[in-house]
Amino acid sequence: MKAINLKEQRSAWWHWHKLDVKADNALCHARLCSGGTRADEANEEATQALNDADEARCVLSDSLAVLESVLGDVQKRSQTRKITAFDIINTLGKIELKLNISNRAMNGVRVYVDLHAAKYPNAYTCKGTPQSTQFCATFKNGHWILTDLYRGDVCAESKAIRIIHTDDSKAAIIKRFSDLATENL
Repeated sequence: MKAINLKEQRSAWWHWHKLDVKADNALCHARLCSGGTRADEANEEATQALNDADEARCVLSDSLAVLESVLGDVQKRSQTRKITAFDIINTLGKIELKLNISNRAMNGVRVYVDLHAAKYPNAYTCKGTPQSTQFCATFKNGHWILTDLYRGDVCAESKAIRIIHTDDSKAAIIKRFSDLATENL
């Protein structure tokens, strides 16, 4: 498989994610204001935020078309344990959010993801281990590059998402947690 640059998809995901969080906050605010004097205003804000998030989701879906075609080739004979382009970009975005380190520190970080990782009974071994769609991506110059997309044997749950850190990313994570420790003292 030829590597796929996910720069456009990453930007669209971040835009959608921010608007989705804003819409959730607006809905919570509208629920809190229900029955009060600002109820109508809060409901309007929530409706506008939801519409903005829907528009961003449409833009994101359009940007994922290239990835969907590659996925179609990989999963053409599969019936179960398939993934979508949104699953891929959403997982990569959540990994970035969890790590919470700078793009410079993320440079070179690789991830191997099996979204359907699970432990299967030994009875499966006589018919073969189930397969799922898995992917590998590398963070380079501020965006993800999808380097591999394939069907493989389902991994154990402990290996659902494997992150291979660079020395810079390890140092950034350690620094972030040491800064947290000194703040709380």
